Amino acid sequence: MKKVFFSLLSAFVLNSFNAQALTIYGEILNNNNLPLPARVYLKSVSLSGNNSLDSADVNVFGAYTLTKNVDQYGQYYLFVGKINYTVLLSPNEPSLKITNELGDKQKIWIENSAENDAYKIYKEFKGYYETQILATIHSGLPADTIHPKLKLLLSQYFEQLQQVRGFYPTTFTGSVICKMKQFASVGALAQQNNTLEFSRKHFLDSIDWSNPVQLEELSFDETFMAYVSSISDTSFASFQKFEAYLASLNNVNLELYKYYRRQIFNFYMLVHQEQKLEYFIRQTLADSRIKEVPVLETQMNEVKRVLPGNPYIEVMGLDVNNTLLSLSENIKKNKLSLLVFWEPSCKHCRESMPELSRIFSTYKKKGFSIFAANLSDEEAEWKKIISDNRLAWTNVMLQREPNKKDAPSSYFVIYTPTLVLFNTEGKILRRFIGVNELERELQKQLKL
Repeated sequence: MKKVFFSLLSAFVLNSFNAQALTIYGEILNNNNLPLPARVYLKSVSLSGNNSLDSADVNVFGAYTLTKNVDQYGQYYLFVGKINYTVLLSPNEPSLKITNELGDKQKIWIENSAENDAYKIYKEFKGYYETQILATIHSGLPADTIHPKLKLLLSQYFEQLQQVRGFYPTTFTGSVICKMKQFASVGALAQQNNTLEFSRKHFLDSIDWSNPVQLEELSFDETFMAYVSSISDTSFASFQKFEAYLASLNNVNLELYKYYRRQIFNFYMLVHQEQKLEYFIRQTLADSRIKEVPVLETQMNEVKRVLPGNPYIEVMGLDVNNTLLSLSENIKKNKLSLLVFWEPSCKHCRESMPELSRIFSTYKKKGFSIFAANLSDEEAEWKKIISDNRLAWTNVMLQREPNKKDAPSSYFVIYTPTLVLFNTEGKILRRFIGVNELERELQKQLKL
């Protein structure tokens, strides 16, 4: 990739964080004679949940003026018609001139903004290098082939990051984002004999855990979750080291603490790694800081209750003949029972039925059963799907009791289909498991 060259812009003060009235002077070019939008909208992109939405009228000539109080750096989406554009706002830049071509995502020009100049340059080379770096890491090539290629890519990437930091030192992009991405000096990188191992060890070193402003732009999320994802396939001992690293951090801002604890919690539920999830929940609940995040604390305690080793929670429902059936009856009669929470309107649920039917037919004579609970009130469609797909297992319409916590809440159902596997004693074997993992788990439990 060609080197990126910069023109040195005059510096402005980075440390002023008092709320400033910032004005965007916008012009919408309409060379294709499309209908002009009546308003434009400016929405903050905040990982901390402090989202805002502002708007301004567009006149017949495509011009608008949008004024917003800005007290810190942040990434925003500017919605113009059906297109949204990424804009960085800073309390140190009181006015911006933004011009865009209506209907064209690529055609936007932002004047009077070193922030957006720096961010545009960063995004251009960041996309190239990070794509190449990930492709190299996941190439499957021998380590002695990956090492020199990865070292070269990282060295070039770090040089580009360093240039932005040098030429735009007072911008958020230069002083925070590029610093965070550059986890080592080019010199330190050159001395390594195992670039991949070095990267894994130091990937998060340049994050400033005391600075919550990092949550106002998506690079922090990309960086942190890239690391979490990279260790998801490593050993449990490696995950324990990662948790120990997080626990050892000093001066962690509460907003950052809430963010990374919630992200890891959600991630390990989604990837169905229950051992790591259980350990992470246990460590988090033992940390006094979780008391300052009561919603997350409650959710973790709810998930803890239904992780492997815990007893079943009763589920009741009416079958197609209006007979009341229970999960407990199903569990007692079989070696393994699968509870499935689903809805007729759920596309993924319907798509999973043929595979579940195949697995049920294969293993039912070996003591496997399914208890499928419909969460919705769509009785007619529910019966039609059962009939059309010849779903021969136990099917019920979930029964809910007033003023009592229902079964989906008890099992922390956050998407459908949700599968829970039990043994004949009613102990939960798997709470987070996908249809694609089910047959392998049945073979393991049945010792086939």
